[in-house]
Amino acid sequence: MRPSREFSKQIGEDTNFLRGKSFLLEVDPSSRYETVVGEFADELSKNDCSVFMFTYKSSPIYKLLSTDHSLHFFLSTAAVSYPKQTDQQNEVLVPQNDSAIYLDLISKTADSSKGGCVVFIFDSVSDMLVTSGFEATYKFLKSANEVLAAVNVTSLFISTSGIHDTKVVATIRSLFPNHLVGGPDGSVKLTRKS
Repeated sequence: MRPSREFSKQIGEDTNFLRGKSFLLEVDPSSRYETVVGEFADELSKNDCSVFMFTYKSSPIYKLLSTDHSLHFFLSTAAVSYPKQTDQQNEVLVPQNDSAIYLDLISKTADSSKGGCVVFIFDSVSDMLVTSGFEATYKFLKSANEVLAAVNVTSLFISTSGIHDTKVVATIRSLFPNHLVGGPDGSVKLTRKS
């Protein structure tokens, strides 16, 4: 089922509030968080933004949104060692959690879209923490936020709540001026904004 609610209205803002900001969305994995992400992508896509998602084929987000050909997917997999176009025009396979390649793709994609509205969605910070470790994930998030802020791009980073050490969570949160929390019912609320 496609998203039906406007994301910005759920957090008491309008679409312009979302533009050029970096958000951390903390979600409960048992909730339908993919609906919230879909609403975010849908609203910005309908407002002339190009939306790029770093995700994987078994993700609930990909399962919900893969038929929307206006969205672009960077699909994380262990099957490739460099970015590789799939038979779908809007899908590129990328090496699993390779932060150097991710940063290169972010930079090149943002540069090629100069003057336009660009959105990046990252699913999932938690997977990267588990597979790459805290230090590598922290460095990636810090670098990604610096690159994205320099080109005024909108970004949404998704993290699973309740599975990480409180010190790790606090450190990751410190990288994001805007915090969102997904509710168990598929709702979302803004808990801190810049």
